Amino acid sequence: MPWPKKLLVASVLANLVFCPAAVADQYSQKFSSGLSVDYDTNPLMQESGFESIWKYKWNPLASLTKSDERNTYNADISFRVDRSSDKNLLIDREDPSASLGWQHNYERGLFGVTYGYSESSSRDSNLDETGNAGGDITRVTRKVGIQGTHEFSEASLISYSGEYSRLTFQGDGVGSRSYSGSSTLSFTQSERLQPYVQALINRYVPDDSTPSQNLYGVILGMNWDASSVMKLGVSAGLQQASGNVSDRDWQGGANATYDLEKDQFTMALNRSVSPRGNGGFIQSETAKLGWKRELAYNSRVGADLSLRWNNDDSSSQNHRFNLWYGHDLSERWDMRASWQAKEKKNDDGEASGNVVGLSINYSFEKTQ
Repeated sequence: MPWPKKLLVASVLANLVFCPAAVADQYSQKFSSGLSVDYDTNPLMQESGFESIWKYKWNPLASLTKSDERNTYNADISFRVDRSSDKNLLIDREDPSASLGWQHNYERGLFGVTYGYSESSSRDSNLDETGNAGGDITRVTRKVGIQGTHEFSEASLISYSGEYSRLTFQGDGVGSRSYSGSSTLSFTQSERLQPYVQALINRYVPDDSTPSQNLYGVILGMNWDASSVMKLGVSAGLQQASGNVSDRDWQGGANATYDLEKDQFTMALNRSVSPRGNGGFIQSETAKLGWKRELAYNSRVGADLSLRWNNDDSSSQNHRFNLWYGHDLSERWDMRASWQAKEKKNDDGEASGNVVGLSINYSFEKTQ
């Protein structure tokens, strides 16, 4: 990222945090900064000949929210700065992101408009979706979206969203345009039961001569508060797709949350065709399990298991297991220690690795 842009982004950060507030409106200013150090035994998930590496990340974020009786305006900006002990494996990166939003509340619902800009490495999506790192190319994403809700009655509500996204690459890579929309009609049968029906559409148009791809889907689902400590959700539907996935297939999922006084357990299963990070669609099945326990008022411990199976031109599997410990050092400072075991399988073979990490975070919030 050129230095003039960095200086511009830095000045916006300062204005967001120190902007004066008007008396008639309410302003909320937030700033956070995280610094992390990771030791990764296999950063590129190579089958053989891999080397360990130290990774360093700094992630400052600033946001400003202005609200009155009917409207809310928000602006966010952040940086992700990456460094490593071996620049032949991982190059230095400075990736900015920014977003603007407006939301208007009316008697029976709300309507909002958002804009987002972000730069990121194509490797993150490649590792998740194919198991291979590929080249480190900067991916630039620009998004414009709308979202809203409308209450027909006390027992029925419709929510909707639409988005236009433009994807380009600073280097080799095929850019694209994508259009997406969804609408969900939900019904309140009781205080605990909420069935819904959802319709969605996605269209992907690459910049080269590759044919465009379309995805349509209809889903029926239900959210159920089974008890004061357990919440359940289930969904199932059909999808019609063209391009690199099957013409017609089913999708669905189930999730559960179990809350106790000190422990929380989560589970989620999902099968879907969704947009790929670097363009197009990908079919995947995922399974996630989570556990968190409050040790004291200022410390907690947890574990997460994530399993993902991708079905594309070639199939791949990605498995991750995390253990972590978090501690609040003060009102504004906290730290987190973690260990991750990771594994991938695809047509090229199998690879595994471990990541040990430590992060320290600062957060500040002011409302006036």
